[in-house]
Amino acid sequence: MRQNYLIMGCARSGLATAKFLANKGEHVILTDSKEESKIIESFPLVLELQKNPNIKLIFGQQPDLKVLDEVKEIIMSPGVPLNLPILEKAREEKIKIISEIELAYRYSKAPIIAITGTNGKTTTTTLVGEIFKNSGRKTFVVGNIGDPIINYIEEANEEDVFIAEISSFQLETIENFKPVMTTILNISPDHLDRHKTMENYIDAKYRIIENMNEENIFVLNKDDSVLSLRKTPNVKVLAFSMKEKVRQGAYYDGESIILVDQDEEYTICKRKELKIPGMHNVQNALAAVVLSYFGGVSIQVMQDTLLSFKGVEHRLEFVSEIDGITFINDSKGTNTDASTIAIKAFDTPIVLIAGGYDKKVSFDEWMDSFEGKVKYLVVLGATADQILETAERKNYENIEKVNTFEEAVLKAYENAENGDTVLLSPACASWGMFVDFEERGRVFKDIVKHLGGK
Repeated sequence: MRQNYLIMGCARSGLATAKFLANKGEHVILTDSKEESKIIESFPLVLELQKNPNIKLIFGQQPDLKVLDEVKEIIMSPGVPLNLPILEKAREEKIKIISEIELAYRYSKAPIIAITGTNGKTTTTTLVGEIFKNSGRKTFVVGNIGDPIINYIEEANEEDVFIAEISSFQLETIENFKPVMTTILNISPDHLDRHKTMENYIDAKYRIIENMNEENIFVLNKDDSVLSLRKTPNVKVLAFSMKEKVRQGAYYDGESIILVDQDEEYTICKRKELKIPGMHNVQNALAAVVLSYFGGVSIQVMQDTLLSFKGVEHRLEFVSEIDGITFINDSKGTNTDASTIAIKAFDTPIVLIAGGYDKKVSFDEWMDSFEGKVKYLVVLGATADQILETAERKNYENIEKVNTFEEAVLKAYENAENGDTVLLSPACASWGMFVDFEERGRVFKDIVKHLGGK
């Protein structure tokens, strides 16, 4: 009898989903290919779930295909591949495969404002969340940012709001998920190891609007060539731009962020007043302004929040200054475009730490951004040799490969001098070396602290 939910992947969303369903009296099979000891080390909540009679745990292996005889629905954690044999078999047997955000949407009373894109998701989601919180509305900042939506579904009411960062992995397995407002901040090559082609990646991102209608709002980045060429469904389209005025939305006039509502324009703040560095953060602020204002927040609240917002951990985060050398944690720079943006944010000479999991992308354009900026490059991880090969073709000689992360930080410090910036912006995911980019960033900060930082 098909009475179980099968949850694939024992990370944050998988654990949260298992707990949610079990507490509702549902029967759950939670599975992960990692060994139990490693899972418990990373997620102690497993020890609590082990005691729940409604939850069966299968760790250290892929579940036998026979388990599908007991399964009525499969819920995917974002990082789990969709081509596993058990999933192929499930499709043959017409067993529905969904994501945690789809399950959460089924139960949600509160509206969801969803933010996706290749870069800037976390900063924009956090900023929009702060704006809504400061407006006095009960706000839950959730999703790919680290806290699953399902954790707060029963707490959130109709008058509350979810501000959700959504990844392409989560969008692959939606069915009815429909935010009231959304934006795709930008699109550039990423996760091609998973999606195989750019077209597949773009299609995954665009699933965020497939269930929306004329009552819903899509905030378009007019400067992104991929986005501007795509047709949108029958939704209300607002816009933001760094290059030109918009009819309704927000734009940057070279000095200030300007909100446009019908025939009225309002200056929100000047770029130099923002505490988050870089022109990319002006773009993030534009998107946040449109989502917030047309989501019902006053201009005054937006202004106050923008002028006080200092950014997010692991994204261009100041760590310390040692011997006149500034250390910056940009562990969130998990693709080449994000790392390029980080490099452009600094006027000082940069000693860059990069490398990690191989997403099957080119490093050519990323390395082209080094000119006049990156004085030395330290590489490690699965992509180190590919980066070395790119450097050889580009005649970039100031590069060194190391074996450990600690060695990378020490080597960067050794090659920096007074007035330089040591920048951790890996251009790669952390998988295979760390649990996630957050752990990588925390380890970086800890190593820097022991260098004698203040």
